Amino acid sequence: MYRHCIYCSADLGANDALEGFPVGRRVAFDGERGRLWAVCARCSRWNLAPIEERWEAVEAAERAFRGTRLRVQRENIGVARLRDGTRLVRIGSALAGEVAAWRYGGELARRRRRHLARGHVSMAAGGAAAAGAVLLALSPLSGIVTGFGAFWAAGELYRKVEGWADRLMAARADREPVHRLGHRDSPTHAPLVLLRAHLRGAYLAADEGTGELLVRVPALAATGDPLEPAALPAPLTLRGARARMLLGRVMVGVNAAGATPRVVEHALDELAGAGSADAYLARLAEQHTTLELPRGTAPRPHRWDLYWTRRADMEGIPPAERDAWLARTVSGRIAGEAYGGLVRGLALEVALHEAEERRALEGELTLLESAWKEAEALASIADRLALGGASSDERG
Repeated sequence: MYRHCIYCSADLGANDALEGFPVGRRVAFDGERGRLWAVCARCSRWNLAPIEERWEAVEAAERAFRGTRLRVQRENIGVARLRDGTRLVRIGSALAGEVAAWRYGGELARRRRRHLARGHVSMAAGGAAAAGAVLLALSPLSGIVTGFGAFWAAGELYRKVEGWADRLMAARADREPVHRLGHRDSPTHAPLVLLRAHLRGAYLAADEGTGELLVRVPALAATGDPLEPAALPAPLTLRGARARMLLGRVMVGVNAAGATPRVVEHALDELAGAGSADAYLARLAEQHTTLELPRGTAPRPHRWDLYWTRRADMEGIPPAERDAWLARTVSGRIAGEAYGGLVRGLALEVALHEAEERRALEGELTLLESAWKEAEALASIADRLALGGASSDERG
């Protein structure tokens, strides 16, 4: 197999996905007709592989295409992205039972390790302070606190230091910039940097007329706490692509603690049960799912506080209906309800990434479909000549 494009002489690149055909970062194949092409990244022309090098590679490509969870298909053509980044273009009838999900358990495992490491730092700080308290209490200079009292005092100091360390880390996370708004999207009509703290309390919704995805953020007043960043000055609503972009960034923070492989599998099962990433997003929007409650906000419906009051105002809930509305809304939180909320949060992040990948693949598929028709016409002529006048279809 040649390594350079026969049309523009560019290097076709290499892949690790197809052992029998390691040429090209984008490989197209037609199992029914026995065609195999390496698609040039520079000129997008399809380079037909010699007949003697195709069959095992075509079978391997079919297995790889069926094995991947991220693919899009139309009636006669499909495209998939493999884990090494190779694009596979499959010619032929679409496969049945298409439910895809983006598997990224490795990334969530790395987040979990970082989260646990930060927890160990907090514990070490508390432990060091507690050890110092014990030594001081048992030293000849103390003369007051001894025995059990020393250890009780050390435990109290440990809890306080650990709480301070946790609060400082949380305050640092809240001040991290998440998204920048231009004057058109900003509620103040001036450029605005959204911090993590501003987006605690954001929730999903859908436009009643168009069904377009919305992210709505109620405004919160300043608390006066020096560790807290300035409050969002006015309510905010983002739509469509802007909402998806914001969500993609916010959910990384919501899921910062990562997850075990088992939790990831549960999240993927929940996403698969919805049928598609867009269907799952629509379900969460219909439920007005809250991404993450602000700290200090009551998670139970028996207590009204400023956040729930402003959110009810934003949604136009009449006073007589607010208690029932609050009970329904609290049950739809992502960052609450322990295990269930964690699964929903991970499923949402996966759905956002998968939907973005699918839109990219759909656009790529439109271009590939027209290129395939041209390449198939040339391949039919080339194979007929190579087989001495009879087409590969007639001999197959």
